[in-house]
Amino acid sequence: MIEHGKKSDAAEVSAKLGAVVSGTCLTAVERTGVSWLFSFGSAWEVRTDCWRLIAGGGIAASGDDDGHLFGLSEPFDAAERVKLALSGQVSHLEVSGETADLKIYFGDDRLELLNTSSGYESWMLTVHLAGHRGWLVALGGGGVAGTI
Repeated sequence: MIEHGKKSDAAEVSAKLGAVVSGTCLTAVERTGVSWLFSFGSAWEVRTDCWRLIAGGGIAASGDDDGHLFGLSEPFDAAERVKLALSGQVSHLEVSGETADLKIYFGDDRLELLNTSSGYESWMLTVHLAGHRGWLVALGGGGVAGTI
């Protein structure tokens, strides 16, 4: 168990969380103000303010891109781009021990949730699976805490 209030080891967190979420699929991407919610059915979800999609060998989208024209005929739809690129199953995930950045892999492509603050929590993940209920938060300055 990852204990509330205790800065946990990134490798331990990655392994425990990966065992729970591998094989799930992204089902919804929603923007509310500056926050984004990525849902994986009723199994789990993660909320963040700062993210980017790495697909096709580069940055394919980010939360900051949403709604901009970029010379297109219609505003860029970051949520749609993510859903199209990440249509498969979660293969694994990694939590950075130094920054608490969360990388969710779908084969070669990935969704990166970036911890950009020394004081604020940048993302929060909630698991709703039977036998695996809990939460995990990126701590300001790096590290994660929660109960998984």
